[in-house]
Amino acid sequence: MFLSCVCLCLLAGAGLSFLPPLSDSVLRYRASTSVYDAPGNLMYATLSQNDEWCIPVSIDKMGKWTPAVAIGVEDRRFYSHGGVDLFAILRAAYQNARLGRVRSGASTIAAQVVRIANPRPRTVRTKLLEFWGAWQLEAQLEKEAILELYLNRAPFGGNLRGVEAASRAYFNKPASALSLAESTLLIGLLRAPSRLRPDRYPLKAKELRDQLLAQLERNGVISREYAEKARLEPMKAARYPMPRRSVLAAKRATRENLPGVRIDSSIDPGAQLALERNLEQALVSLPHDVTAAGIVVDHAKRRVVAYVGNARYDSDSPASQVDCADAPRSPGSTLKPFVYAASFAEGLRTPATLLADTPVAFRGSAPRNYDLTYRGPVSTRLALALSLNAPAVRVLREVGYAKVLDLYRRLGFSYINKNSVHYVDSLVLGGCEVSLSQLAAAYATLASGGRYAELRWTQTLPSEERALFSAEVSFMTIDILRDERRLVPLYQQIFGQEGRAVAFKTGTSYGARDAWTAGCTSNLTIVVWLGDPSGKPHPQLVGLELAAPVALKIMHELAKEGNAKSPIPRGIYTRRVCALSGGLPSEVCPHTIDDYAIKDVSAQAICGLHKLREGRLVTLWPEELKQWVQIRERNDPAEAPVKSVRITRPLNGSKMPLAAEAKSLRLFLSAESGEEQYWYLDGQFVQRSNGDGIFVDAQRGRHKLSVLSGEESDSIEFEIVAQGNTRKEKATIAPILNDER
Repeated sequence: MFLSCVCLCLLAGAGLSFLPPLSDSVLRYRASTSVYDAPGNLMYATLSQNDEWCIPVSIDKMGKWTPAVAIGVEDRRFYSHGGVDLFAILRAAYQNARLGRVRSGASTIAAQVVRIANPRPRTVRTKLLEFWGAWQLEAQLEKEAILELYLNRAPFGGNLRGVEAASRAYFNKPASALSLAESTLLIGLLRAPSRLRPDRYPLKAKELRDQLLAQLERNGVISREYAEKARLEPMKAARYPMPRRSVLAAKRATRENLPGVRIDSSIDPGAQLALERNLEQALVSLPHDVTAAGIVVDHAKRRVVAYVGNARYDSDSPASQVDCADAPRSPGSTLKPFVYAASFAEGLRTPATLLADTPVAFRGSAPRNYDLTYRGPVSTRLALALSLNAPAVRVLREVGYAKVLDLYRRLGFSYINKNSVHYVDSLVLGGCEVSLSQLAAAYATLASGGRYAELRWTQTLPSEERALFSAEVSFMTIDILRDERRLVPLYQQIFGQEGRAVAFKTGTSYGARDAWTAGCTSNLTIVVWLGDPSGKPHPQLVGLELAAPVALKIMHELAKEGNAKSPIPRGIYTRRVCALSGGLPSEVCPHTIDDYAIKDVSAQAICGLHKLREGRLVTLWPEELKQWVQIRERNDPAEAPVKSVRITRPLNGSKMPLAAEAKSLRLFLSAESGEEQYWYLDGQFVQRSNGDGIFVDAQRGRHKLSVLSGEESDSIEFEIVAQGNTRKEKATIAPILNDER
């Protein structure tokens, strides 16, 4: 250190009249934006603002050999001088004078950092400036920091800066995984990056590598055994592209950060792979215009652990560059749980409270369910589990449009930006727009006890939470969404006999343009969407039949413990209520059941449906159910809105497309009846079911489907046509507002 100071004084006295302060450019430089997954693997990187690949890493991430080789080759006395190596200067001066030409230099690693930051013409004054800057740099930084700065900024040919970018470009691996031979080759490149690039001049690069290995052996940096083994290592260098995995997930993570920094995202590679694989499999038999998107959230920390914005990203399909998960789409029935939650929070209802599934005015028409039927008196639990439309509208009106609209905005649904008069009943029927990411944040709110927070894409702490629902309201809503009876055959096919319960809600937008499923386990929230980015309808886009299987498979794969069950909050208690009205039972209520209620919130009204008149028990139906009950009591098939047995899927006269490469189409069959069902396709017995629906494969052509239940039956006709022949047949698809599909 003393000799370095003396050397600087001598040099300054020899002709440098002004010694400037250390330039800020020495310590700061433009780097690539690099995005890493949760375990620390590089997912994606961008060019720096200088159009270079520069991916800074800490010195402990540069591997065992690279720092040692750099010191051994570039600056043997790195740890013993103060930025200027007097012995190297004297040696270089002697050798150059003896040979009459420049054979060796005396630049230290610190001096090279200064030169890289401020390139100047090669003159004596430039050399003095570099020595002065090196001395200042040594005074400010530790040795390891200087070495790290050098190895992150050094040029390695082309537009490569730093050992990490060079390692990935030439060897397709991080610097931490470099062998001795590979590290030596990279450090050798610094002597003439453009003339020694291993992808262009492998023989020259190998010759220099072996020379440097011999030098390292002579100087005692490595042993003979290591040197010999490294020389035997074949040259495998090429020019590889930078990592480009999960691009849309990486781009979402960069939004919260400035360019040119390292971003440690929350993406879990296992969850990401599972999401990508299942979405891609779901698209195999679908039209090329249809794509899929999905998100998986750790709702305790609000971190996104998997994200696919477009399963056909970077393909030749239309709109392949669109991040569909960030685009506004019609949510279908997926918003219904939040309206019911608002009703629970107001104390207006509990899961057992009676609702009417009967026609209700809606701008001149009546919202009907997917199966085009009404069920009459239903419980709140059943109405939400089956996503019935008329009951949902009644609950919306009961809570109030303004309150629901305010709730949506506090849930982060920024695309719902008009007043309540614009939306009215469509607030619960999907006549508005949300994005997949927004929907995931909303369901994560329910799954985590009612506290809302914005989703995080990095491993930073969650943003500030705010309570939108109580833990009791969230529990009650999630408990209803665990009703797997909606999907029993598929549910058992995926989960087997594991006895797990996951909460989920499906949705289909008007005209079959969007298919949704949102669900949660004990620790994860998952939302899946399938649709055409252009907004065109496709008959396959049915939430229950298309999106639900994908979401359930992902839940099963990611959540091995998988149970959406959670501890019952303190404010929840179980009480006996009238099985019909859901109110506290009177002395004459014939049947009672257990029901959840919220302490000091849920209504305490006594059932008013059952009365004794002249010694006879009568039921005083509310106005919205009187006509329906009268029709049922008359048992008039011409008037009854519901047959004793009726096929609900597929619809009569429907036409369904079959992909060109597929031999058959897998259909979900369901029917309403109170007894066992026997299914027949084209006169041949198919299967028996208990009313939960079945799956069957059917080939192209016209088919007749029949179901027998008890002494009654129902039949429909449908057709499976070749893909591409359905555009003219759109009118055969019954228009619906929205429901559980």
